[in-house]
Amino acid sequence: MGGANASGNPVAPWGAAAALDAEYGLDDAWSARASVELLRHPVAAVKNVSPAGTLQGTAALVGAAYSFDVLRLVPYVAVGVGAVYWSGVGAPSHTSFAVEGGVGGDYLLTPRWSCGASAQYVFSPGDAIRDAMNLGGPPLFFSLTARLSRIF
Repeated sequence: MGGANASGNPVAPWGAAAALDAEYGLDDAWSARASVELLRHPVAAVKNVSPAGTLQGTAALVGAAYSFDVLRLVPYVAVGVGAVYWSGVGAPSHTSFAVEGGVGGDYLLTPRWSCGASAQYVFSPGDAIRDAMNLGGPPLFFSLTARLSRIF
């Protein structure tokens, strides 16, 4: 659970974000991961164009994570690819191909439970190729989240 910004402008209003991640450990450091994410971003009214409302995004991503084991603190980096479906006010409903880059850290509370935080940057690779000098312009979305994990 956390906040997300779909405009790429850090001073623009932030909306709510939630995700469910599943990871399968391949070895002590590498894991395969899948993520389903939801975000709701407030959109201001544009005179004679669109009313105020909420832009909603639903993302499904698959990828890998690498964890740096530092006893009870476990920092990690994650990458993935997938799709984001946009609907709501401010843009017609459409699906965008997406690439994810993320960092985070978990603190082991017990051998089975951990809590932590993560930052995720999701962007369109097509935009990055078309506008490489500006790194593709604004991301599809950026999120900061608090995490609670159960290890099976």
